[in-house]
Amino acid sequence: AKGKKELGLLLPEEVAREKTLDQIAETREKKKEARALRGMAGNTKNEVKKYKAQEKALDKKLAALAKSKRQQDARVARAKGRAAKAKQRAAKVEKAKRNREAKVASRKKAAQARADSKRRASEAKAAQAQRKKEKRIANEAAK
Repeated sequence: AKGKKELGLLLPEEVAREKTLDQIAETREKKKEARALRGMAGNTKNEVKKYKAQEKALDKKLAALAKSKRQQDARVARAKGRAAKAKQRAAKVEKAKRNREAKVASRKKAAQARADSKRRASEAKAAQAQRKKEKRIANEAAK
């Protein structure tokens, strides 16, 4: 992986594609060498023939690697799409979970508020009854 992410972070499909890219680079280098050797071979027909055959074989290998790379590119694209979809689904599930938790918390809060309100109302009623009772007692004592 030349200058790319660390190998650990790559999808298996991306690792395979990187290996193919390395093989393509190596094959191109070999082809350059074969071409240079053919140029230096001079006039000896057998040597020229040998290097031409090597070049032809390397061309075939390059074509096969290029095809392989195209297929791997498609695989990588699909794998990335799958990964993105899975990430989206996980985010959706997480969001739904948070919403459920928030809903439950909201209901609890509302129920607590109602209970507090009820309690305050009954306390106020009791206090009013107490004042009324004290007033009545004071009135009777005044008579």
